[in-house]
Amino acid sequence: MDLGLSKYRESRNVVSHLWILTVLFYLLRTIAEPLKYIFFVSFGILVIYYSILFLRNFKFKRILKSILVVKEFLILGILLGIGIILSNQVESLSLKSFINFLVIIVLYLIYADYKDQIKLHVLIKGWIILSIAIGSLGILKWLDFVLQLNLSIFSGFYEYGSSLVSDYNFYACYFIISLIAYLYAISQEIFHRKILAHQIVLFLFLLTIILSGSRRSLIVLTITMVVLIYILFTKREGKQTSFYKNLIWYNILIYSFLIVFIALIPFRSKFIHKDSTKSKITTTVYRYSTIFIPKITYRLLNDKLWPKTDAYENDNINWGNYATLNNLNESPTRNGFKNLTSEYWATFENTRNPNNLFYNGDFSYELKFWEHATPDPIEHEIVQTKYGNAIRVSRYDGKGYWPLLYKGRDIYYYKGLTYIFKFKFRVIKGDKLPFMIGWWINEGEGFKNNLSGNVRKLDNEWYEYTASYRFKRDHSKLQTFMNSQHSNSIVDITDIELTCDDSRDRLKYVDQLTNIDGQNLFYNSNFENGLIFWGSVSPDTIKHELIATPFGKGIRVIRNKGKGYWPLAYQGRDIYYYKDLTYHFRFKFRVIEGDKTPFKIGWWVQGEKLVPYDLPLNIFPLNEEWFGCIASYTFKNNYFGKIPTFMNSQRENSIIDFADIELLCMDSLNRSMYADEKVDIISAIEEARLSQQMQETEKKQLLSERTSRWKYAFELWKTEYNWKNKFFGKGFDYLEMFGQKFYPDQNRIDYPHNPILSSFLYSGIIGGIFYLYFLALSFWYYWKYRKHHVLFFILFLVTFTFVFISSDSHFNVPIYAMLSLVPFVTRYIVNEKEKKSRINI
Repeated sequence: MDLGLSKYRESRNVVSHLWILTVLFYLLRTIAEPLKYIFFVSFGILVIYYSILFLRNFKFKRILKSILVVKEFLILGILLGIGIILSNQVESLSLKSFINFLVIIVLYLIYADYKDQIKLHVLIKGWIILSIAIGSLGILKWLDFVLQLNLSIFSGFYEYGSSLVSDYNFYACYFIISLIAYLYAISQEIFHRKILAHQIVLFLFLLTIILSGSRRSLIVLTITMVVLIYILFTKREGKQTSFYKNLIWYNILIYSFLIVFIALIPFRSKFIHKDSTKSKITTTVYRYSTIFIPKITYRLLNDKLWPKTDAYENDNINWGNYATLNNLNESPTRNGFKNLTSEYWATFENTRNPNNLFYNGDFSYELKFWEHATPDPIEHEIVQTKYGNAIRVSRYDGKGYWPLLYKGRDIYYYKGLTYIFKFKFRVIKGDKLPFMIGWWINEGEGFKNNLSGNVRKLDNEWYEYTASYRFKRDHSKLQTFMNSQHSNSIVDITDIELTCDDSRDRLKYVDQLTNIDGQNLFYNSNFENGLIFWGSVSPDTIKHELIATPFGKGIRVIRNKGKGYWPLAYQGRDIYYYKDLTYHFRFKFRVIEGDKTPFKIGWWVQGEKLVPYDLPLNIFPLNEEWFGCIASYTFKNNYFGKIPTFMNSQRENSIIDFADIELLCMDSLNRSMYADEKVDIISAIEEARLSQQMQETEKKQLLSERTSRWKYAFELWKTEYNWKNKFFGKGFDYLEMFGQKFYPDQNRIDYPHNPILSSFLYSGIIGGIFYLYFLALSFWYYWKYRKHHVLFFILFLVTFTFVFISSDSHFNVPIYAMLSLVPFVTRYIVNEKEKKSRINI
């Protein structure tokens, strides 16, 4: 008995061929997403075609008989459906499981009707051919990742490894299945015996599994290969000796290669210098290293493989060739920030009142520097009055926020100074004073957005408003002027002034306070040496172009997709950041496409209270296109190494030009500012840190993410389930609870990663015990009838290894659910044949 695995003449029956194609597309869609669309079409045609044939020859007994064969499987599906009904909210994961159950039942019923015509050796052959195609594509994707070809065809796939899907563990599992099925196909002569072709296909499957990055697949693969080689070696026939000998040597070659690779690790830094190559090697090795040290971190492994001190000692770059002097204000070759800013704002100064801190307060330049900050309907319009231009502010709905907000030169407010508002206004529609004046600032006595003002009548229409406030602390970047305008009101305003009683004539604006001196730590920050030392740390497609600007050479950063990571990262000489020392970014930029500031500035360094990747930006215009920006941060600890820095989180579909990028630092102690100047100190720090981390890792290596989820499942059962829930289950509400536990604030779901525990959670003691009974029965039938389905038995054991620590319900992984049906079908077929044999006797 071989369940149709022998080579017979292929049936011309349309249903049998459709069934084989549908099963292939259904199962392999798990590792090749596009196949699911072909499956939808194939499954629809199969069901319609089969239904027409079935209705012509409907026999209720035939259906009932087929259902009784897999009644235990049906009960599992019913318990799953009851669990969904008991849930407060239907989750997509449980719904997909139930759909899988229904699909598998339909496919089984069709198989039961056409089992004599469906040749499973054709299914195995099709599986292997499709696996070869998918595996080849996966290896090409891995080469694209390693060689940085950035082929657009792979942009939508999972980023790392050879896997085409995010679940790389089951991706590898499917190729272990393909490898075993291929060996079986060769032994049954489903494929002709061509040793070279076999070695190529086996190598393809093995390489795909190894490059996937799945740890458990490597363990399962090793055990499986050892067992299979032993079986094949002990049961080989004389004519097959050549094949098995090649197979054994093939495995020796593979594992010898891995041993040589590990042996070369101590010498890795001598011949590998490129950071991108190091990163890709670390990514590949990392997942497998956790087999032996489960809690090892990527950073710890990276530091072990590529010690920083080796990188600094092997550095032969002549940094002096790429040094960039500070962009000093008095530099004759470059325009300084101070001069540029002053030239820009001089255009808009009010010559009648040079003490007015507001620019364009008389609206000579119409609406420039004035806008609204409210979601309510607001209209701004320039109108002619006897006082010259005025702004008409019309509000139709709402009453909050800022209907008229000043967005000109950023004012610096000094502690102890009094700032005075004065302007003319008339109310076209509304109450006598349908607005408030002030700042959005609270210095301990409430917000100062509603100052007590003095209103003086000028004529029958116009009034003059005056109000003042004395600041208790220094401030900048304050929202200011008119807020909380009443709904259905219209106000004209002109000659807006803001003055202060400063007897010392201090600098008035933020950009005047940002003339920073110090050493420029960035090399080639003016791009005189092209794009060297500037790149991106991002999985999205980023394009860099060298451009000419009014300030010399600059860089254009184009981002079409995504918004995270570092589209423009400094990758030059490693900087040593000192605790309590302030570092300042200073640069020029213009936005060609996108929002006003579609980016963030800072560092990605963990260990601070908050990761300083989004620093407050002091931005001021240099001309109509270009802006200057300064951002500062004082580190709380010492740092060194490849710390991503400069521009991150650029918004999608944006284009930004940068010029004169500087990182400035003034150290009164005149210490060394680069890591390669502190090799001895760094070596000692690294050794101590790695020793401590390894000790902590060794203490934790018995724990894992899986065991923590299993423990939490028991905790939920104990604390959240009453006797009724424990007996009948509580549906799939646990998915949300697990999500909140292991992914807080991410609005995700999670599960115990064990279908047995899940069955107790969603269907209680009744469902849990029945599932254990079903598994025991499956294993027993598999063992009892092992001679009839040895291939499927091996495949079931392989998939069970993955499902037991990864899946939720029994139906999450379709191939596992389908394989669990096989021993029940085998039992029925064997019993039927035995009955016929007894009748014939």
